[in-house]
Amino acid sequence: MENIILSLEHEIASYISNDNGATVHFEYRDGFILGDIPKVLAYTVNNNSKEVFLLKEVVTNSKEEGLKEILQYVKEQKGMNSFTVKWAKIGVNKIETSYFYCHDIIDVIRKFFDQKDAANYIIYEIKLNPIA
Repeated sequence: MENIILSLEHEIASYISNDNGATVHFEYRDGFILGDIPKVLAYTVNNNSKEVFLLKEVVTNSKEEGLKEILQYVKEQKGMNSFTVKWAKIGVNKIETSYFYCHDIIDVIRKFFDQKDAANYIIYEIKLNPIA
């Protein structure tokens, strides 16, 4: 079973790395915390800014099921809307650019600010990119 998990993680990470050079981190929540439900989360780490962004969160009964759903999402995300976000971290004099495949702008904001304090960031622009 663990080999399947490692293989799925590797396939997802390779797909993302080949697409944009980002690395991927996986987090597994078992639901034992009161009020929490079992989840698999995938985060990307931007090579330039070193910021972490939520790629996909899946509510699932097993790691394998969750990773398979994330892999499917990664393979199909090019069919979603593409957004460009221009942002800066407070106190850092550099505007960064990040890209997200999302259904809508609410999803972009949710993925950008996941596990971050919004007061530490300035969003200058969120733009829906033209369909290629």
